[in-house]
Amino acid sequence: MAVAEDLTGPHAEELLPPFAVLFADTRDHIVRRARRMRVPNHAVDDVVQETYIIAHRRLPELSGASMLRRWLCCILKNVVRNFFRTQRRRGRGDALWTEVIDPAQLVDAAPAPDELASQHQLAVVIRGLVARLDHDKATVFTRAELEGSTIGEIADETNAKLQTVYSRLKAARRLFRRALRQRALGVSEERRFFLGS
Repeated sequence: MAVAEDLTGPHAEELLPPFAVLFADTRDHIVRRARRMRVPNHAVDDVVQETYIIAHRRLPELSGASMLRRWLCCILKNVVRNFFRTQRRRGRGDALWTEVIDPAQLVDAAPAPDELASQHQLAVVIRGLVARLDHDKATVFTRAELEGSTIGEIADETNAKLQTVYSRLKAARRLFRRALRQRALGVSEERRFFLGS
């Protein structure tokens, strides 16, 4: 997408990308955002579709191609807000999923209690290790490694240079691996202090 300084003139429509290109370039990002906003998996496609329907309808109102992704995220935020508002209004008793599942499949569908406990313990360990990183490194590490954002997306959202984001991610990975290795070896906090790490 080309960034244009002034999109208010008679050629404004020529500078905006066709909707198919906009959709192809931003769909994965919008899907990740919807999941990050805790939209249930069965409703993600509907929420994303509604976002693009609204975007298509309101595309002529847009005044700048440089803010397309941010504009779509704002539309998504409103669609998600309406989705959860509708959920509350309907109540939890109304099913939104029309797919019928065989009851025999439900027995094995949920993870075993020990798997849940292991996943919970792993999440606690990861949160603790990420909490040791400074804010900038933790943000970059979380967005890149846990949420799957690209380095370019992170740089745009944090208003940092691309090399700065790469550097922070490299340092965060190094610190994370070291802390994970120390945890696996069972090195105590006092010993870490004396070891100087």
